[in-house]
Amino acid sequence: MTDVIKLLSKNVSNQIASGDVIQNPASILKEILENSIDADAKNIKIILTNGGKNRIHIIDDGIGMSKNDAIKSFDRYSTSKLTKIEDLLKISTKGFRGEALSYISSVTQIELETRDKTSDLGIRLIIENGELKYKPLPIAMNKGCSICIKNIFYNIPAKRKNLKSSNLELKNIINEFYKIVLSHKEINFYLENNKKLLFNLKKSSYKERIIKIYGESEKLIKIKKTTKLVKIKGYLTHPNYYKKLGQYLFLNKRYITNKNIHNAIIASYEGILNKKENPSYFIFLSMDYNKFNINKTKVNFFYEIELCNNISSTIKESLGINNIYNYYYNNKSFFPLTEKSDLKVFHKKYKQIKNFFKKK
Repeated sequence: MTDVIKLLSKNVSNQIASGDVIQNPASILKEILENSIDADAKNIKIILTNGGKNRIHIIDDGIGMSKNDAIKSFDRYSTSKLTKIEDLLKISTKGFRGEALSYISSVTQIELETRDKTSDLGIRLIIENGELKYKPLPIAMNKGCSICIKNIFYNIPAKRKNLKSSNLELKNIINEFYKIVLSHKEINFYLENNKKLLFNLKKSSYKERIIKIYGESEKLIKIKKTTKLVKIKGYLTHPNYYKKLGQYLFLNKRYITNKNIHNAIIASYEGILNKKENPSYFIFLSMDYNKFNINKTKVNFFYEIELCNNISSTIKESLGINNIYNYYYNNKSFFPLTEKSDLKVFHKKYKQIKNFFKKK
C-alpha cells in the first residue's frame, strides 16, 4: 500500500491554524497594536484602506527590532516574552505565544520596516506566503517599527469572500480599537481610514479619554477603591442615563470578559435602575499575577467571589455618594455648596452622615 500520510508544509499548517487567531482585519489590528504596546511605544499611528481589507499600516516609536529579531519574529512560536513554562505565571505583556505574526504573514502580504535604538540603519522585509521574498534591505528611518499589512486572505479566496463590507469591517476595527485605547491612556493614538481622520487621541486621564471617544462627561460617576485583593478604578453611567456607551472591563490594562463580574456590576444598580436598562461602565482592575490565570480575554480568578463583592460594594458606595450629593446640591438650604465640583467638602459631610447612621 502506498503511503498517504504527509507532513504539511509550514505555510499550509499556518494557514489552517490562523483561523483561530485571524478572522478579520480587526483581529489583525489587535495583534499588531499589542506588539506596539509591548514595545513601549508612546505614539501609534494607524492608517487603513477600505476598513482594513486592503491595508492596515501601523507605525510606532517603540524599541524596534534588530535584523535577526525581525526575521525570527515571523517564525511560529518565536517570542521575547518568556523562556520557560514558569514565566506564564507572571506574564505582564499583551502577547507571549509567538504565533500571531506567523499566522498573519501566511494569509497577507507584509512590508516591515524596523530599527532599534542601537542601530544606525533600519531594515525592510517583504513577506509573502509566510516567506521572506527578498533579502533584507537596509534603510534610513527613525527608531521604531512600521508594519504594512495588505490584502487579507488574498491567497485564500473563500475566506476573502466571507469578509464583510468595508463599513462593517471598519466598525469591527473601531470596536477593537476602543478596547486598546481606553486602557492605555498614556499613549497617543492616531487612526485614519481612506485618508479620513477618525481619531487623534492624546495622552490623557481615563475620564478625558472616555469623553474624547463618547463625548459625555456629566453622566459619568467615578469609582475608586483599594483592597487587599484588588485596586479598582473607573467610571459608571448615572442610573438615569440610558444612552449605550459600552461595557468595558480591564485587568492590568488588558480587556477581559467575565460573566460573574458583569452580573455583580449590574446587580449593584438594583433598586435604582429600570430592569430593561443596562448601565455602561469602564472599570480598570489591577491585581497581582499570582491571583488569576488568563487566556486571551477569558480569566480565571482564584478569589472570584471576594473580587465580585469588592467591586459591588465599591459601586454601591459610589452610587450612594452620588445620590446623596445630588440631593444636597439640589437642596442648598440643607447643605449649601458653592460649586458642584466641591467634592472635598461633600465627602467630609458624607462620612459624617455615614458614621452617624452606623452609630444608630
